[in-house]
This record gives sequence, C-alpha cells and structure tokens, in this order.
Amino acid sequence: MTSFRRFSVAISLLLFSNSTTAAWQYTTWQMSPEDVKNAAPNAVYQLSDAEQTAKSDASSPVRALLRSAHKSGDLDFTAYFSFDTRTNHLSMVTLELIDTQMAQRTLNELTKKYGEPVEQKSGVFSSAVWHSGNDQIVYFNLNNERITISYFQRIEETLDNDGL
Repeated sequence: MTSFRRFSVAISLLLFSNSTTAAWQYTTWQMSPEDVKNAAPNAVYQLSDAEQTAKSDASSPVRALLRSAHKSGDLDFTAYFSFDTRTNHLSMVTLELIDTQMAQRTLNELTKKYGEPVEQKSGVFSSAVWHSGNDQIVYFNLNNERITISYFQRIEETLDNDGL
C-alpha cells in the first residue's frame, strides 16, 4: 500500500470516535448539514455529486457534502464539511489552501497556534499533526500543489502495523 493511500486510510479511520466536544470554529461534531449551514458566517453550498465523489474517500462512510469560503488573516481557503452517512453528523472539516505558495506560512501559523507538530515526510508529500483537546489537526502538503488542513475527532489507538 502506498504511503499516500495509507495516509488516506488513516484519516478515514480517525473519523470514528464518539467524542462530541470541540470541532472547528463554529461547528461541533454532532451538527447536521443544516446545523452547519445555519451556524456558518459565510454562505455554504451543497457539493454536486461529482464534487462529493472527488472530495470523499469511497471506502469510508464519511462524505463531503458542503463547502464554504474561509479566511484566516491573509490566508484564503475553501472549507469542506464531511458527514458520517450513518449518523448525519459532522465528522471532518477540511480547509484547502487556495494560494499554495502560502504553504510554509500556513504551516508556521498552525505551529504558532498549536505548538510543535509531529511531522512526516515521504517522497512528494509531507504532513504535520497536532492535538488540541479532543480534536486532531492534520496539515497535508502534496508536492506544494495541494495543501489541506483537516480537523477531526481525536482517537488514541494505533491504526495499523505500518507505523501510522
């Protein structure tokens, strides 16, 4: 299994904690898509079927359903909201950096906010992981072409025997 695929599987597996506290910005893990729409300060849009497929892992019951613009200082993102299809609860928020030339700045800002991360580099991707309360934050950089920050519920158990 490739490192990228193992990373994707690890992210999918991390989504199944029962904790309901915390989350990202104005969201909590128990929110439905309607709750997220109602709580959001910016317009929230339903993803098309093609967008849902592109932004979701087919092997996971978690599906990206919504998107919204998000700004943090001078960093611009598209926020994607993913929900567990079994419970209809928010499971993950992924921020996709619009200007990928701001990748290092984004990583620096996250480190200022959450402290030193656990980092991993492998070929064309790098990642950094932080824990904040019951949440886990993962910065993922794919060859400086796609930079994402994912927020999801933290779990403590080991995911596989390959070191993830």
